[in-house]
Amino acid sequence: MKKTIVLYPGLAVSHFIPMMQFANSLLGEGYAAVVTLINVTMKHNIPFAADVDRAAASKPSVTFHTLPSDPKPSHHHQQRAAASRLIRHYNKHLHEFLSSLPPRNIHTVIVDSLSNEALDVTKELGIPSYVFFTSNASALAAFLQVPWVCTEGPPSFKELGDATLNFHGVPPVPASHHMGEMLKDPESEVYKVMTKSYSKNLEADDILVNTFASLEARAVELWKPSRTLGFSAKVGSRCLRCSASSDSSRVPLAQKKSMSAWHGSTSNQSIMFCSFALEV
Repeated sequence: MKKTIVLYPGLAVSHFIPMMQFANSLLGEGYAAVVTLINVTMKHNIPFAADVDRAAASKPSVTFHTLPSDPKPSHHHQQRAAASRLIRHYNKHLHEFLSSLPPRNIHTVIVDSLSNEALDVTKELGIPSYVFFTSNASALAAFLQVPWVCTEGPPSFKELGDATLNFHGVPPVPASHHMGEMLKDPESEVYKVMTKSYSKNLEADDILVNTFASLEARAVELWKPSRTLGFSAKVGSRCLRCSASSDSSRVPLAQKKSMSAWHGSTSNQSIMFCSFALEV
């Protein structure tokens, strides 16, 4: 009997698509793949639901399981914080589902970085778990160092403005170029949720990164055991190469033109590395 890998996608199309591409690789390696979804996401996110339907129709070898529906928990206006609460709310149903599977058949559970609150469930059940990071290794390196930087106290990223941040493994970057949530008040809910989420990734047994090691050697070097960091990084990282979708009909024309114009302005010897949910 095939070993089963359970996939728990993030609550966004841009995170779902790469994980479905990864599912193809798992099937090719001889694993059985089970995609577990939250019902409330399907009801309130039409584009996400449409992508799930397309994936289910095109991947008959993949099992799609929807967790039982619950009354929608109260949501704050800050989307990232609400998503984190939603994942925690459904942990009980994920626990029930994983417990219902034959223990010897479960090889591992792979959770998207946006759904890493589910690591509490895999830890309780003693199931090996991986975090699937849809972006590149440089972004991962920076994100994992954010909580460590925050422990040093003020000033906050917002207060730093365009001052340069120096993270291990990545080029210097202005503080103002960080994600918008991290430019909020450090006492705000969304700021605390983001820093906690970055740290949560380190609770996995390993992190799978959507990148090419040869293109991001500096960031990948960060994970070698001999490298000493200013924070505790007990996990390693494995580089994946998930294929981009070829369904260009779903990309808005304005977006295609914008991308073409940008690419046309680059030098002939440049490399465009797209590691997120790109459809070209």
